[in-house]
Amino acid sequence: MVDINNSYVITRNESLKDEYTGIKTTSISYDTKRKLTASDAGASDEMGAAVEIRGNYAVSSAHGWDDPLAAGGYSSQGAMYYFAKTGTSWATATEHILTSSSRQNGAKIGTNADNGIFSYRYNATSVYEDRVVAGESDWYDGSIYTGQIIIWEKSGAIWVETNVTAAPAAADYYGQAVSTYGAHIAVGAYGDDGKNTNAGKVHMLTSGSSGWAVASTLEPEYGGGANDEYSAHFG
Repeated sequence: MVDINNSYVITRNESLKDEYTGIKTTSISYDTKRKLTASDAGASDEMGAAVEIRGNYAVSSAHGWDDPLAAGGYSSQGAMYYFAKTGTSWATATEHILTSSSRQNGAKIGTNADNGIFSYRYNATSVYEDRVVAGESDWYDGSIYTGQIIIWEKSGAIWVETNVTAAPAAADYYGQAVSTYGAHIAVGAYGDDGKNTNAGKVHMLTSGSSGWAVASTLEPEYGGGANDEYSAHFG
C-alpha cells in the first residue's frame, strides 16, 4: 500500500513485521525515513496492511491484532494505529491505538476482511485530522454479513466511537473501501445490487447535528444494456 500526500510517501515493509515507513521528499531526493512501530506489537499483527497519511496525521491498520478484552479474546479483531506528527518530525509522533467495541473474530478492521494480503485493492482505512475511519466489510449483524464502518473522532483527550451500517441491511460488503475528508465520508459497498447484480454503490455520509447520515449515493451508469452494470463492483 502506498499513499502520497503533502510530500510524504508511506508504504508497508514486507520484510519487517509491525512497522511502516514514512519518507519525506526534498528537492534533492527521498532522504529521510522514520519507522513508526506499534508499542504493543505482537506476532502476526500485520501492522501496515493498509495505511493512509494526510498532512501531520497517519493511520495504519493491524488486521491480525487479537483483542484480549473478553474471555478467550477475539482473534484477528484488528486495531487502528493513529500517529500525529510532533513539530516537524515523525520521530516523536504521538501514538493512539483504536479498537472497536463491536468485537468479532476475524473482523480485520481497516482492510479487506476476506484476505488482508490483497488489501491494496480495497483500502478500508482513512484519516482526516482527528478522525479515523475503518471498514469491516464482513461484519456480521446476527443474520447476514452486512459490513459496517467504524468512525473514531477525538473530543479532548477522548476518542468517541461511532458504528454505521447501511440501511436497509444487506450483504453488500459495506465498508470494503472508505475515504474521509472535511465533513464527509465515502463508503464503498461493491456487492450492492441496486443497478444490477454486484453493480456496487458508494454511500456519501455527511456529519450533522444528529451525527453521521447518508446525504447521497453514487451508482455506476454505463448505458441501457441488460449487463452493463453486472458485477461492476463500483466502490
